[in-house]
Amino acid sequence: MIENQFDSLLHMSKTVGQSILTYTSCASTDILDLASQADQQINVLQNMSRQARRQNLA
Repeated sequence: MIENQFDSLLHMSKTVGQSILTYTSCASTDILDLASQADQQINVLQNMSRQARRQNLA
């Protein structure tokens, strides 16, 4: 009886642990994707700024 409860509790703990790991890895992937997008947007803005400066100098 106690062994069954322990096994059940252990299984639930593993399931919760897996869920946390899955959620954490998904969240970190999302954060990395957002950071990459932000980096690309910064590059675009820097290029636009350079072009505007060149046009002002011309």
